[in-house]
Amino acid sequence: MPTEADTCRKYVVPMLQSAGWDNEPHSIAEQRTITDGRIVPVGKGFMRKPPKRVDYLLRYTRDFPLAVVEAKATYKRAADGLQQAKLYAEMLGLKFAYATNVRDVIEFDYSTGLEKQIKEYPPPAELWQRYRHANGIKDNLVAERLLTPYNHAVGKTDLDRYGRPIPDDEYQTKDFEKVVALHARTEAIARHLTGFLKKSDRFAKPIVFCVDQEHASEMRSVLNNLNRDLVAKDPGCVCRVTSDEGDIGRGHLGRFQDVGTTVPVILTTSQLLTTGVDAPTCKNIVLARAIGSMSEFKQIIGRGTRVRDDYGKLWFNIIDYAADSIRTLCPTAPEFRAQWADPIKCSKIIQSLEERGINFADLAEAAKQPEADPFDLLCHLAFNAPLRARRERAQMLRDIRKDFFTQYAPEARQILDELLEKYPDHGAAQFVLPDVLKVPPVSMHGQIGDIIKTFGGADKLRNAVNQLQSLLYAA
Repeated sequence: MPTEADTCRKYVVPMLQSAGWDNEPHSIAEQRTITDGRIVPVGKGFMRKPPKRVDYLLRYTRDFPLAVVEAKATYKRAADGLQQAKLYAEMLGLKFAYATNVRDVIEFDYSTGLEKQIKEYPPPAELWQRYRHANGIKDNLVAERLLTPYNHAVGKTDLDRYGRPIPDDEYQTKDFEKVVALHARTEAIARHLTGFLKKSDRFAKPIVFCVDQEHASEMRSVLNNLNRDLVAKDPGCVCRVTSDEGDIGRGHLGRFQDVGTTVPVILTTSQLLTTGVDAPTCKNIVLARAIGSMSEFKQIIGRGTRVRDDYGKLWFNIIDYAADSIRTLCPTAPEFRAQWADPIKCSKIIQSLEERGINFADLAEAAKQPEADPFDLLCHLAFNAPLRARRERAQMLRDIRKDFFTQYAPEARQILDELLEKYPDHGAAQFVLPDVLKVPPVSMHGQIGDIIKTFGGADKLRNAVNQLQSLLYAA
């Protein structure tokens, strides 16, 4: 298996030479030591830890370095080395950091805060001009190449971000980023989250829980670029904390936990932060992956439950993307419909969603669908089903299932019709027994005992109302 040294010797150097970095007066400094190593006490003496070394230092002239390059072995991801490259660039006061595994090269530009994937290293003249432009040094400027971070099609695509064909199938939330890796989905989540933070609080310290370490890396990259106004001021604003990051990730986490700091602003992770991490000023728990169980969900949101009133932390948000909570409870639309049509199971679903912080009134307001039934709203968000207003659903039942009403005696039929008539304005609360029997117009039919007799008994009344509710959600 090729090592990091193999990557450097066989691949990285030729790429840098091809870009012109080995042509006078430019030069490539390899394995350049930038610290002497940390001194730590051992027993009665001391020892020095290994020094930090830059894989490559790119120098415009011998006394003017411009960039660092961190190389990783080919079996690793280029993104695994980016935060290390940035750390070294910051220690040296440089404006450009690169990470590579040969297949991919990632560039981070401190002057713009922009992170992007590139096909080849910029030549010395271009990087010098970008440096001069960023620092206000007047000169004839070279146009900067604008390369898209990833190759992806807008709209329907038959390939995922790795160029793999996407078979025709039904994909659920748990499949994304594991079975199908779609950059567009990650970008949509990152864009919405950034907009939410800009409208509320840019420094509310969200933790974004992703599918795996690679997904956390991509999410960090997209969020970095969407928040580059902050990143330009402090490049450590958006960080990934996973096991791959090692000491660098733990350093980011330590600063994130510090109540006296605002940076890092955003952390992305997969499993590392689900338990045992105290983040007192974290006000946003962001779920970008399916949650396997209620116990896992409670562990994750525990990162936000710490109250710090001295720092204005009295609450936190749970931002659940792609309706993962709904899909966790009911993986498919038919299963969700069947459970919602059962009053007892429906109550359990509502209770579970409320425990996860999902409020139907807030959801309807956010979706700008005040007339939608909660069932239709949830189906639309989770399964992309068409939205129907409550009044439309009630009329469909009257038109399609007239036989349901005609099986009852006139007064019983009138009571059921009155319940259905109130449903468009008041929702499914009209089907809760015995409460609905105590308010007009149903209460005008007599005492509860009288209404029960109209249907031939309590069980028959309950069955009639349950069937009315089931048929309402059958279409």
